[in-house]
Amino acid sequence: MNKAFYLINGMLWILIISCTEVKMVHKFRTGTPVYNKDSCRVAIHLIGHRIYLPVTINNSATKYRFIMDTGALTMIDESLADELKIDIGTKVPTGTGSNVFITRKYVTISVGDMQVTNFIPIVTNLRTIVNDTSVKGFIGSDWLRFFQVMIDYRDSCIVLMHPDCPVNIPNAYEITMYRQQPLNFPLIKCKVGKVNIYGMLDTGSPFGIVLPMSMVKHTLTYATTVIKSKGLIAKWPFTAPTCNYLARIKCIKLDTITIYDIPVLYAEMPKNLPYMLIGKEILDKFLLLINYPKNKVWMSPYKNVAFKHNVYSVGIALEHKPNNVVVQGVWEGSSADVNGIQPGDTILEINSIDVSQLTPYEIERMLYDDTVHVITLHVKGAQGERTLTLTKSMLLPE
Repeated sequence: MNKAFYLINGMLWILIISCTEVKMVHKFRTGTPVYNKDSCRVAIHLIGHRIYLPVTINNSATKYRFIMDTGALTMIDESLADELKIDIGTKVPTGTGSNVFITRKYVTISVGDMQVTNFIPIVTNLRTIVNDTSVKGFIGSDWLRFFQVMIDYRDSCIVLMHPDCPVNIPNAYEITMYRQQPLNFPLIKCKVGKVNIYGMLDTGSPFGIVLPMSMVKHTLTYATTVIKSKGLIAKWPFTAPTCNYLARIKCIKLDTITIYDIPVLYAEMPKNLPYMLIGKEILDKFLLLINYPKNKVWMSPYKNVAFKHNVYSVGIALEHKPNNVVVQGVWEGSSADVNGIQPGDTILEINSIDVSQLTPYEIERMLYDDTVHVITLHVKGAQGERTLTLTKSMLLPE
């Protein structure tokens, strides 16, 4: 289940939340939308939980590869800023040592026929956030806030629209949206059992539902099955967790949408992120429309889809470091646990392929593709080097 090495994309906006400088407050108020058409359709490329789309900066002739993430801020990679001679301004004091800048001058960012001019994005080294050199930036909710945004996972496209453009989505749930300020992340009212909580629609989260660890004692009474991790399956910046939990919750409500017997990951969250995260494994079951200016969400279930009630996995979580791949956590009772894999072990090969020859996405597909049932790992740990054959199974006992 682990895709935790991708979750560092949340790190940057957490840094920004903690920054109280006047120029950062001003940054979140910048931007002038230009609606060249009432609506425009943009093809997207879906890889894992990520939504890739083409973006132009300052009317550039080149279209650059960005990730659209409703749970992130709009960012430009330092290399692209240098290529386009964008003045990155001065470093923002985040207190973490990270190189985070905001542009000194306004930038125009275009997706399809829609533009936002007079906009101040963040500039940083994205290689510290996403291990994909083709990615030159993020389109976040601070840019999307001017539009209606339809995300069609089935047809691999998004549609950007004027806020007043009429849209008819059959069989859709209409939901009131609340925007987390000043970042404009889309929130909806949710309920876990009888416990109320705001849920953030986070297209960048690889997990279905993530609940803060602080809610364990309030919500595990609504769980039918719970397992604990050795080490960590998911870790957010600025937290010091010792474990995660995976539980099957009897009933979760996303406003008026009821989902039964759904796996939920518990993780320690930063204090400024007290929300339930609703990620790709839930959102891709719907045709999703977010009207940011009107504070409305429509969710229309696709036909012939079903929510997963369990997690099919070898039960291992990996951390990608500059020179190796290390086990970050193991679910108790999983195939990885039974075979003696421990947090801190180094993965040398997967299916007889040296990990240095594999991209993070290729590793993710081997580990998390439900059509793959058996995985061979060459592991180095306290017991020396071993070759282990792991068989996937359902992590949560029935």
